Amino acid sequence: MNGGLLEGQLWMCDDTRLLQEGVGPPWFPAIGTGAAQIPNTPLSDLLIHPDEPEVMFVSTEFGLMVTSDRAQTWSFVSGAPERISRLALRGKDTLFAFTRGRGLQS
Repeated sequence: MNGGLLEGQLWMCDDTRLLQEGVGPPWFPAIGTGAAQIPNTPLSDLLIHPDEPEVMFVSTEFGLMVTSDRAQTWSFVSGAPERISRLALRGKDTLFAFTRGRGLQS
C-alpha cells in the first residue's frame, strides 16, 4: 500500500499465479477500474477479512471503501466517517474505524 499520490496506490501479489508460472512475484494494481476504482488519494489503512480474503477495506481521507471481489471493483461505504486513520475487525463481523479527531465508529 502506498500512502502517496501515485497512480495505483494499492498493489497485490497473487500467490496462485506465482506458483503456476514459477517466476518472480506478479505484482498488479488492485485499485479497480472505471467508476468502481479507488480515487487517486492517499490510503491510510488496509484490512483483509481473515475468513473471506476477497473482502477488503481501505480507508481514505474521503471515507471507507470496500471490495468483495478481490479488488476488481471498489465502492464507498455509506455512512462511514471521513479521515479514517486505522481499521480493526472484532470477531468476524464488527469493523471499527478510528478517525482523526472524530473518535471511533463501528
